[in-house]
Amino acid sequence: SGGRSQYVSKDEPKVLWEDENIAVMLKGPGWIVAISRDEEHTKGLVALLKRKGTSEARGLVESGEPEHFCHYLMLKYSDDSGHFLSRSIENQFGIAHRLDVDTSGALMVGKTEAGFSHLRRAFISHEVFKEYVCLVHG
Repeated sequence: SGGRSQYVSKDEPKVLWEDENIAVMLKGPGWIVAISRDEEHTKGLVALLKRKGTSEARGLVESGEPEHFCHYLMLKYSDDSGHFLSRSIENQFGIAHRLDVDTSGALMVGKTEAGFSHLRRAFISHEVFKEYVCLVHG
């Protein structure tokens, strides 16, 4: 192996459902969803994307390595005024919860401050029920 990392194949996240405030997206393995409530850490994620020099979401999908989901949101929705939290450091890019890098599943994203606030309150008050299913073959 000589220190080389293994190629990571990723699918482009898909919108499963959305309204004007919230989007539910399907995230496959290979996408890092590790948003911190620490604003300095979040600013570091923005700087990391700038250093990578990637300007299109498709480049992240095809990179062959794990990528940050917030980078995908920033690039995919950069010109979408209806999804303005994709650029909001203060609101963690609208990402309401975490999902492990190797896990696929639905990810709830606030498109607006109202949507993000609603989702955060729902998670804090345990109104959201999360269920994990593990499939094993072999």
